[in-house]
Amino acid sequence: FRCVFQFPEPHRGDLLEFPRDRFTHWGLYMGDGYVIHLAPIGRGGGRVLSGYFSSVTSSHANVLKELLKDVAGPGLDYRVQNKDQIHPPLPVDAIMQEAEAKIGTVVGYSFPSRNCEHFVTELRYGRGFSAQSLLFYPSPHDEHSSVGVLTVLDIRIVLHLCKA
Repeated sequence: FRCVFQFPEPHRGDLLEFPRDRFTHWGLYMGDGYVIHLAPIGRGGGRVLSGYFSSVTSSHANVLKELLKDVAGPGLDYRVQNKDQIHPPLPVDAIMQEAEAKIGTVVGYSFPSRNCEHFVTELRYGRGFSAQSLLFYPSPHDEHSSVGVLTVLDIRIVLHLCKA
């Protein structure tokens, strides 16, 4: 089964979600066909495979600005996936200024707490969060629990997860 996203034209500051093998990869649209995103240390840019990223033992990632077509890969699979229903975005100029300041830097990386989705939501909203990390790291209090709790921008969301 292959997921191909339908996509509208992105605007500066939009969150972009890219389908990958096990997870989705995230970037922030910078305008003029460019996106800012995280890539593993020691690996070139372009299409980052999330399965590779999640298995990287490094606790850091490169912040890269690259062409959207290179990050999206063949078929230009991506979708604009803003989360403005959860929290209003910062002003676009503030988002762009913060994003530009991050380009070329190395940032902390951890799939459960500092992944590419955290990175771009922090740029857009001022607070990082990742719904997909909860699916693989449910509530730490009980390893047999079928309930995961995620606090997103001061809103508690309880997800009931199916366990095999």
